[in-house]
Amino acid sequence: MTFTAGYGDPTDVPEPLRQAIQLLVQHLFDGADASIDAAHDRVIHAPIAPYRRWAV
Repeated sequence: MTFTAGYGDPTDVPEPLRQAIQLLVQHLFDGADASIDAAHDRVIHAPIAPYRRWAV
């Protein structure tokens, strides 16, 4: 199994990933509990979908 994580410099992180992180942190900071409803789930996960890599 191989696991690689990280981008190095923060400016190397693609903008859609940075936006998704900001949305998630804002959602949690605004007093929401740890659960995320379907609407927030789509908004947060849609921008990161192209960057996911699934392999078996």
